[in-house]
Amino acid sequence: MNSSKSLLRVLLCAAMVVSVMAFVGMLVSAQEATSAAPAAEKEAVATPAAEKEAAPAAEKETAKEEDKEAAKEAAPAAEKEKKDAPAAAKEAKAAPKERPLRGKVMVKKDADGKVTEVRLVTGKGMGHKVVMDENGTKLAEMAGKRVIVKGMKEGKELKVMSFTEAPAAKAKAEKKAVEPKVEKPKAEEPKAEEPKPAEPEKAPEPAK
Repeated sequence: MNSSKSLLRVLLCAAMVVSVMAFVGMLVSAQEATSAAPAAEKEAVATPAAEKEAAPAAEKETAKEEDKEAAKEAAPAAEKEKKDAPAAAKEAKAAPKERPLRGKVMVKKDADGKVTEVRLVTGKGMGHKVVMDENGTKLAEMAGKRVIVKGMKEGKELKVMSFTEAPAAKAKAEKKAVEPKVEKPKAEEPKAEEPKPAEPEKAPEPAK
């Protein structure tokens, strides 16, 4: 009987201890949950700010990568342009340029009277052989006249783009045709004076 009572007391004590421990555990869990909530809220608030701060950095890194890629792609083109620049300058320098030339048109013909060669003589011992295209053939009609030609060199020949008769030569020819020749009067030479005949000497009178 006494042993049963003792056992019952032990069980009651054990149950009480278990209950107390369970209650304490619940209190601890509740406290941890309460303390964890503000931290979670703080972390949740901090996350957008961190993302906001991280976004410009990520964009900046992306821009840097894009700039590197663009620079890498542009480098061969720039190098090629640099290499091609002297060749382009040389070609531009070598390209024929239209320029005006003043000279006299000289023509060569064969036995049938067909024009075989047209030359623009620009000075003593200087001249240009003209390309016998449409404009070159028209220039042959100005044979013997002085003209102003706009053309460009094609090898050793002159390609005529356009031409006009030299105005100075034209004006001179018109002036010569209109103005009559005026002879200047010759200056009269002074006439030489004729010598006067000598008077005869009077004979001396005889003495009286």
